[in-house]
Amino acid sequence: MAHIIFLIFLISCSIQVLFYVFVFAPFAFSKPKIQSSVTNLKVSVIIAARNEYENLKNLLPKLKEQEYQNFEVIIINDRSDDKTGEILTHWEKQNEWLKVVHHTEIPTGVNPKKYAISKGIERANGEIIILTDADCLPYTSKWINTIVANYSEKTGIVLGYSSYIADSSVLNFFIRWETLYTAVQYYSLAHAGIPYMGVGRNLSYRKKLFIDNKGFEKIAKITGGDDDLFVSGLATAENTSYVCSLDSQTVSVPEKNWKGWFKQKMRHLSVGVHYPLKIVLILGILNISQIFFYLTLLLLVIIWYKIVIVVAVYLFRMLTVWLVLKKVDQKLNKKNHHWHLTGFAPIFELFYVAYYIVTGLATLTNRNIKWK
Repeated sequence: MAHIIFLIFLISCSIQVLFYVFVFAPFAFSKPKIQSSVTNLKVSVIIAARNEYENLKNLLPKLKEQEYQNFEVIIINDRSDDKTGEILTHWEKQNEWLKVVHHTEIPTGVNPKKYAISKGIERANGEIIILTDADCLPYTSKWINTIVANYSEKTGIVLGYSSYIADSSVLNFFIRWETLYTAVQYYSLAHAGIPYMGVGRNLSYRKKLFIDNKGFEKIAKITGGDDDLFVSGLATAENTSYVCSLDSQTVSVPEKNWKGWFKQKMRHLSVGVHYPLKIVLILGILNISQIFFYLTLLLLVIIWYKIVIVVAVYLFRMLTVWLVLKKVDQKLNKKNHHWHLTGFAPIFELFYVAYYIVTGLATLTNRNIKWK
């Protein structure tokens, strides 16, 4: 039995290393992309907001500071019962670039966020749609400029990155590491010509692409997926680009408690089964091999089987993981990269495996997953 466990350990490790070397590393060590000279496209920034008064006080001034000359912001006030409506009405009267859509109710059986985004896009005059959330802030005043510069005539989708503000809590460390690890996956596969997801906190696509494909009609009955499922259904190697620079990013405050974060991750994971089969297989192999790697590692340490080889294999894999994650972190965060996100990768990975199993099982058994 011990030699079978050892064999599974080696196979799992090999799969992991192959992913890091041949899928993740090409993106990690790639050179910055040459940006387009296109700068005159009309842009509509779409934001769905429900009870976001406090966040909007910070966001609206940041949007006003954007240097891009040809943009509008459309914010959908989705059934808010705080002061969201008041602050939006006040700002709309004083700023021509802001349009507000107030919703007091939604049709029965319709996903609230998809409905809000769809209504915002209907009102949009822009050729380019940029999506973000009310609790996200553009990292710099060049946010819109940088995203638009990644459009060419063939580009229909631009994938962006959204980071989280750091604090010293364990939950914060893990959320930021998991965000980085997720980015490694979707950026790397996009770089390889297999784009499969984007994050709604920083995602852009052409309005024509949305309209021609009937918006969210194909995923209307699925809770969530307004970002990743929309992208996975329409993104191709030819029509999808991505942007990594700090100027292109947004940043937000992550969940402050484990319960809130757990619910958030259940929403995210619940849509994964709806990815195209090829993506399900790729991500499934990646995650299952990671789980088996750590399970067999634990068993081999307990029975003390070929421990020298086991430790050597473990260290080799972790060195590979550290080099790639460190390079991606530097690519996304430049001089502000966070050494602890990659330096503590062994600890975060162990936690990730445990959380993935628990959250995955909870998602399969919980059908009451909703947006706010």
